[in-house]
Amino acid sequence: MIKLTDREIARLGLLPCPFCGSKAEIECWHGGSPTKQMVSCSGNANDELICEVSPMVTGETPEEAAEHWNRRHTGRKAAT
Repeated sequence: MIKLTDREIARLGLLPCPFCGSKAEIECWHGGSPTKQMVSCSGNANDELICEVSPMVTGETPEEAAEHWNRRHTGRKAAT
């Protein structure tokens, strides 16, 4: 998998994991098209279970994946 550089990640403005606060990482997604990108929590690196949720999102571009990752719940109630 090809990972983006720290500079490219900083440009995307990835927020930390909303569950454990670990740094987010982005890479080409092996399960998608050649250009598909995946942002995930780095909290489980080196087989250390820090994040029990291990969230991940994808997008067609790094920017789209970052937009999906940075989306957070606003506290508004769902429409019924």
